[in-house]
Amino acid sequence: MAIDPAVVERVHHYERRAVPKYPYWYGMKKALYESVGLPQWWPVSCHLQHGVGMWHAKQEPDFLAIQSPYPLLLVDNQAQVELCKNFDHPRLNKPVYPIGSIFARYRKHKGITQRADAKGTLAYPSHSSLLVAAQLDWESLAKTYQQLPAQYQPVTICIYFKDFLKGVHEIFLRAGFDVVMAGHMYDPLFVDTFYDILSRFKYVVSNDNGSYIYYAMEMGIPFFMHGIPAYYSVDAAEQDSYGTYYQQHHFDHYRNIYQLFTPTPAAIEAGITITPEQQAYVDDIMGTHEALASDDIRRLIQQHQTPYYLKELALAPLKLPLRWSRELKARFR
Repeated sequence: MAIDPAVVERVHHYERRAVPKYPYWYGMKKALYESVGLPQWWPVSCHLQHGVGMWHAKQEPDFLAIQSPYPLLLVDNQAQVELCKNFDHPRLNKPVYPIGSIFARYRKHKGITQRADAKGTLAYPSHSSLLVAAQLDWESLAKTYQQLPAQYQPVTICIYFKDFLKGVHEIFLRAGFDVVMAGHMYDPLFVDTFYDILSRFKYVVSNDNGSYIYYAMEMGIPFFMHGIPAYYSVDAAEQDSYGTYYQQHHFDHYRNIYQLFTPTPAAIEAGITITPEQQAYVDDIMGTHEALASDDIRRLIQQHQTPYYLKELALAPLKLPLRWSRELKARFR
């Protein structure tokens, strides 16, 4: 399996485009609206939570939730609901509800499961993002995955688009790995490509914490930590929280995750399985047993849709020139 040329083309396409509104990232809005029976042509009117939010780490809501312009906050779990209600910020004075993982809801809606012919291991190396750059000895990590026992082979690398654009995938290709990619974070097809790739594998491995842990295990695919963690160089906007450089396992909340998902050599040899403790943690973080029903989510969005966009229409003459300017700059940069 290799990177689909169409995915590469779409990565370059979306890298040139203006940044879409946050709820459109990773195909979130598309996935949720399809899952609950809302038309795709409806514009978004609610905050959606991308990935798996580690809000408990700092005991405060994600800054994207705080800055959300929408009148309705839809988050993963009840703990996030309580953080929003108890955090003193005027922009959080709005309704907030737990809807569980958007990706997991979409997976169930589409009937996506691990394929009967699933084999090998899908590796998600540490990845860069908009605000951090992953730095590590990629050749050493490649050797670590090459040395996994035969039952985990072949190992396929799933590279994040930011690191693909930096050429990191070339290191793994030279080492003899197949490399795949789910696409650009602004691509509405990201969620579909992500699950098409994930469903083909028997195991998932990474050297760092990431949303792939939870998506894989929610789907019934065992995950394990293996390999040296990355250092992350931090954008100035995040340095107050993390400093200039950090490793995830230096923080207490991440250290607990590493302990939970790092197996002993004997356990790796015996074959990785999902433990009850791991499943309980994943269910808790993803809000599996707290999520509202699809009918309730649809009604909530419908209730807030019209008032929000009547207000937006009134402000449109003031906003359109700025939006057009941003899009033109992005298109011709």
